[in-house]
Amino acid sequence: GYFEVKDFADISDRDWTDMFELNVMSGVRLARALIPGMLERNWGRIVFIASDQSAKPNPGMAHYAMSKAAQVSIARSLAELTRGTRVTVNSALVAPTWSEGVETFLGKVAPGLGKTVDDMRSAYFESTGATSLLQRWATPEEIAAQIAFLCSERAAAINGAAQRVDGGIIRSLFCGHHPGKIVCVPISPISQSAWTAYTSPEFAASGNALSQAARQPAATGSPNSRCWLSPSATSNR
Repeated sequence: GYFEVKDFADISDRDWTDMFELNVMSGVRLARALIPGMLERNWGRIVFIASDQSAKPNPGMAHYAMSKAAQVSIARSLAELTRGTRVTVNSALVAPTWSEGVETFLGKVAPGLGKTVDDMRSAYFESTGATSLLQRWATPEEIAAQIAFLCSERAAAINGAAQRVDGGIIRSLFCGHHPGKIVCVPISPISQSAWTAYTSPEFAASGNALSQAARQPAATGSPNSRCWLSPSATSNR
């Protein structure tokens, strides 16, 4: 795959389709060719190399973030086909990684900004990457170690997962589920009424319902955890 930094208004239709073709459809076509044989042999591993951008999209590379979110969705969809087998399909949300492509890109833009590649390498974690707990670029070897694990026998119980190898850059927790209900773990506490508003049928017609209700204090007596299960939630949006 590849990435590109470009203002949203400057991303052409061709840019969007090219990004989708290379980053998404390449994996789709490969999986389509390989997964039938894996299922027949009752063994196989597929790992989509996604990104922190899958969950934390940067508006300066919206088409790239779109492609990485798509990979996570496809991986989960394919995992559903493996039920009861020894085949697994996962995705890995990897950290900003110091690859040859990143170094080449920064080498092109740094002179125009009056900076060196080393300047930009460290400055990233003072701005866009400020939430990183690693506070440095991951190495390709560190990412490869996680992929090798996901492809091993030891990872047999990991299937349909979006494994985070992001250096802690994504601060939020993922959404979970409960039979017939929804539970969400946001970054900040929200009240029961806020969550009910989010899951209500009227939400689609009132896009700011959650932001309005979220200003209310947390429900009295609610658990210390940052999630609620809404009794009125009946869909799995």
